[in-house]
Amino acid sequence: MMMGQACVVCTAHSTGQDSELRLLKTQVLSRLAEKMKRDVDVGLIADFRRFRREKAAASGARPTLDATAPARDEASES
Repeated sequence: MMMGQACVVCTAHSTGQDSELRLLKTQVLSRLAEKMKRDVDVGLIADFRRFRREKAAASGARPTLDATAPARDEASES
């Protein structure tokens, strides 16, 4: 009889660990997905800026940048 009770406790304990592990996995994957999304967004913005500058240089025009552009470019390249 004692052995049966121990198994029930083990099963309940295991289920608790499984749910904690599932929660941890979900949190880690969510953070990873958010980081990847930010990296892609920053990369797309930097690529578009480069494209705009190259297009302006090819046409002989001078690209217009606001005062915060250099700070944003540095942030996107890091």
